[in-house]
Amino acid sequence: MRIRVDREKCCGFGTCTVIAPAVFDLRVDDNLAYPLVDEPGVEHHEVTRQAAEQCPTEAIVIAD
Repeated sequence: MRIRVDREKCCGFGTCTVIAPAVFDLRVDDNLAYPLVDEPGVEHHEVTRQAAEQCPTEAIVIAD
């Protein structure tokens, strides 16, 4: 699983950081989400998918 955040879609709601804090964080300078890792470990796959599904702007892109 590889992940990225589409900067054009992200509005910094932070839903992903609440659901998967080990995978996502918000940058202080632009208040946008970014992945802490490009390829989360297997133990984080479920919460990463949940974060993508709950993102209000569909900014999280997952490639399997």
